Amino acid sequence: MTPLLTVVSMPKPERPPLMLELQVPSKDCAPFLVSSTRDLLWVSASESGVRVGVRQCPPSDLFLSVVRAVADKGEAEGWDNVSSSLGSAVAHLEHYGLDYEVLVGKGINEEGFSCTGVPWLPAGWGVVVPLDRAYLGTVYEFGDGSIALLVHNAARGMAIVRPSAEVG
Repeated sequence: MTPLLTVVSMPKPERPPLMLELQVPSKDCAPFLVSSTRDLLWVSASESGVRVGVRQCPPSDLFLSVVRAVADKGEAEGWDNVSSSLGSAVAHLEHYGLDYEVLVGKGINEEGFSCTGVPWLPAGWGVVVPLDRAYLGTVYEFGDGSIALLVHNAARGMAIVRPSAEVG
């Protein structure tokens, strides 16, 4: 499966931790989207970084939840990272000088771009992300279905295409 973020396999503990304390690359990468024990949460970093909750979640569900959360936050904050065309989404990452990959669900107009189909995006959806997924964030997998998540640079590092009816 093509991942949305960098995936790090952690040593399988006897019992997964409840949370992790993680350093962030820079406070300029805020806001940070993190996993909590039940959902995703937008936070800012303290001097010591951020705390992320560990929870059970299949990666495919997690990736779609991240895309939806970044789209909603982007529209609310005016990040200009949500559109109904791949051309606009690609232009967003090109503006920041990032090499990118275009991930798409079924039924999207690929507009001549080289695209990678992913099963975790709904029909008509697409997301443009950096080739270097570490720029965008990390999923920590503990081998028993438990994960922890930290997304940074969401405003610059992810552009979402969703059907016109769903663009706010």
